[in-house]
Amino acid sequence: MRHLKVEGTDEELQQASREYWNHALALTLLGTYLTDFCGADIRRRVEIPKLAVEEVREGAHASRVIAAYERVFAGKPELAILRALGHFDRPAEPEALKLVRPKIDYRQYQAALKRLHAARLILTKDPAQPLDCHPLVREHFAGQATREGHTRLYEHYKKQAPHQLDTLEGMSPLFHAVYHGCRAGQHQAALAGVYYDRILRGNEFYLTKKLGGFGTNLSLLANFFEIPWTQPVAAFSPADQAWLINCVAVALRAVGRLADAVEPTQTGAEARVKLEDWKNAAIACGNLSELHLTLGDIDAAVTAARQSVDFAGQSGDGFQRMGKRVTLAGALHQSGDSDEATRLFTEAERLQAESQPEYPILYSLQGYRYCDLLLDQGQSAEALRRASQTLRWAEVQRILLDIGLDHLSLGRAHPAGSAEATHHLDQAVEFLGRAGRLEFLLRGLLARGLPHDLDEAFRIATRSGMRLYLADYHLAKGNLAEAEALINATGYHRRDRELAALRARVAIGTPPERAEGRSPV
Repeated sequence: MRHLKVEGTDEELQQASREYWNHALALTLLGTYLTDFCGADIRRRVEIPKLAVEEVREGAHASRVIAAYERVFAGKPELAILRALGHFDRPAEPEALKLVRPKIDYRQYQAALKRLHAARLILTKDPAQPLDCHPLVREHFAGQATREGHTRLYEHYKKQAPHQLDTLEGMSPLFHAVYHGCRAGQHQAALAGVYYDRILRGNEFYLTKKLGGFGTNLSLLANFFEIPWTQPVAAFSPADQAWLINCVAVALRAVGRLADAVEPTQTGAEARVKLEDWKNAAIACGNLSELHLTLGDIDAAVTAARQSVDFAGQSGDGFQRMGKRVTLAGALHQSGDSDEATRLFTEAERLQAESQPEYPILYSLQGYRYCDLLLDQGQSAEALRRASQTLRWAEVQRILLDIGLDHLSLGRAHPAGSAEATHHLDQAVEFLGRAGRLEFLLRGLLARGLPHDLDEAFRIATRSGMRLYLADYHLAKGNLAEAEALINATGYHRRDRELAALRARVAIGTPPERAEGRSPV
């Protein structure tokens, strides 16, 4: 994969290799396809509905070989087994496989498995074990899979698990049900009855908020798209299509694919405006603002945030009116306009207290952003008070991101190097990592600021194009020229004070490691 110039971490490449049996031909096909059509990004393999073997020379050869086996096994149990395996995108459990293959005498079945294994078309010859085949074999026979077979598997997997489960592993049957339901043409039922109701648990978004499963979510969403990530299946209503595009945009952003997230985020926002769905238009424009902000286009972030405030006002939704003021305040804070940001945070908190009297202060991401501004203003005691309270709320709700952000605020509010700061920053990195959203993990890594933290932050920020975090990294490392260039290019004037301090240290020759304070976040 490295030889083919595929980009990714060692762990990501190793995972892809395992998915493709560590098989040289399959990996050559995968690597070539990613390089030719997916920007050489290993993370984008989820977008490949099937390995388009006809588009690469090696694939054409493999397809001819598989077709030759198909002729050899015509009319025999071996071919029936291979065709049944075409229904699966993973190893087929014996019970599920029986649903899509004809009845075969047990001894004949054993003999057929031995012959297929000898031909290296399947991995195991044990009838009691899940049966897997070479990915290229699976792709070849997937076109022969029937909707009737997928329907049987859809119904089977829906019944394999309780209505709702609490772990990624436990949810596996539901993930399989989504795949087979969509292959059976039951996209709407799979979306509403399985994905939304049982996996996300409605607006609770359990899979992502409680389990941090953004990568898994992206794989599931691929089932609902004809063209990733801009054209959902045509059978969906315009509202459902807009919702799916927004979900994809959030997932892409969470896993660090920011450039890929721009188009669906913009498309989703435009669709909501066209539908005059002002609440969701506010949400979509808020997401677009946050995306621009992370990419380092602060002017565009402020513009989109102002639109989100306007749409939230038209919606009449109290939560959105509060939340989108915080979005705008956060963007203005990064631009250096702390006075206007403070005014908006105060206004948002008033709206918060009016709509949710039991939560009189901003919490979750909104609360973190306010604490972020307070810490910049030297109000550590106030940030401690707020984050201590909101952490208690977050722990009751068990939302990973909120817990991590509250620990991050507490770690930054305590004196640098103290036992309390160390504890909270360690907890922040732990929970933000489990939350599965890279941009927030970066905040934890930069705040803790250990050498390996900074190295990891630089790798993630560079790969994902997170220019504001790259500026923070260069400030922490004392790289004046790089930090200054990024701050000027992005309009990241929140860091003007740190930049001036670094410039002064460089002028008098003070090494970065002797500078007081921690990494700016």
